[in-house]
Amino acid sequence: MVASADALRQLEAQGAGAVIVWAGTLLYNSSCITPAVLATLTSPPPASTLAAVLHWAVKVPNIIAGCFFVMGSYLAWAAAARSPNLLHICQHCLPTGSFWAFLLYLLGSVGFLTGAVLSEAVFVIPASVLIDEWFGMFVGYFLGSLCFLSGSYLGMTAVT
Repeated sequence: MVASADALRQLEAQGAGAVIVWAGTLLYNSSCITPAVLATLTSPPPASTLAAVLHWAVKVPNIIAGCFFVMGSYLAWAAAARSPNLLHICQHCLPTGSFWAFLLYLLGSVGFLTGAVLSEAVFVIPASVLIDEWFGMFVGYFLGSLCFLSGSYLGMTAVT
């Protein structure tokens, strides 16, 4: 059986999306492990060193991982829709279970990125503009995780 060029492009997009999400997962997991490793040190580092480590090993990787999740999820969603063009998808696509599952993954990834940006004060923002950390965690991480959970359920039901 010979695969068509469209099927091969779809498979390449899904593979690239999976690799990008995997790289984001590695970054996110490393940022989660860093505070635990710092807590096991016998003597705490100086405050300036600790702040720099937390900035570059936790905050920045969280935001980069969020970007990777969005890029990878978009590629998987576009592959499921068989088109990277949003206008074309809305006009010509008959949504399947995998289409909705990957769309929920994309929304969860956007939520994760939103949570990372709102809860990690990486950029210099005036104090009047800062949003409380709980809001970023709720909007991004909690609602994003609900999208991931729903997408996983739809993905399982689309396969069976």
